[in-house]
Amino acid sequence: MQEIEANVFSGYECQTKKLKEYGFAKIDGEFVLKHAIADGFEATIKIQSTGDVDGNIIDIDTGEPFPNFRYQKQTGGFATKLASAYKDLLIDIRDHCFIDRRIPDYWMLPSNPAMYDVEKGFEDSNGELEWPTKRKLKVGDVVYIYCAKPVSALKWRCVVTETSDAPRDYYWGKSLYPTVIRLEKTFNGDEFPLNVLLENGLSTVRWLVKMGEQIKAFLLENDPR
Repeated sequence: MQEIEANVFSGYECQTKKLKEYGFAKIDGEFVLKHAIADGFEATIKIQSTGDVDGNIIDIDTGEPFPNFRYQKQTGGFATKLASAYKDLLIDIRDHCFIDRRIPDYWMLPSNPAMYDVEKGFEDSNGELEWPTKRKLKVGDVVYIYCAKPVSALKWRCVVTETSDAPRDYYWGKSLYPTVIRLEKTFNGDEFPLNVLLENGLSTVRWLVKMGEQIKAFLLENDPR
């Protein structure tokens, strides 16, 4: 699978019976779906019997593939919009036709409202942010974002949707792993204040930390997904 498909479907198992319900047709031994994703453009998704996923975007007027959506960071706005629509389609297919076989890790990520407005960031990016991390997370991991003073509580629950195997040098001089997180839930700030988190096993709120079993069990009980 190519990068976009691998990031979306890694760790998932295909349920072939659900593909037909979704709208796929079986052609020459593979499941095929054609779906309009923008004016004049159509995505073609192909799923093999092994569960491998491939796809492309076709210019309907010319019948030719439009591969630039895979290089949206270099190409610009239109390709970026097509890539986003293509990825949204893949995620919807995954959520309806695949089973998650991964065991997610749980993380706590600190944020400082004096330095960055996380809520506005999610609003401006349709609920998905790239958040570089010192440690490598995996797709499907759950990330709770802790908001520092004056909130001093967990404020957002997210899931990792994209990662990279290699760190990247960012403009502030740090080598970090590109990590994309999608917002799942926003808390009002009263549910999980700092004192409750510390009483239930959270070790620190100063940096990205993988949660231990005690705090993980507490959150699973009080914030079921």
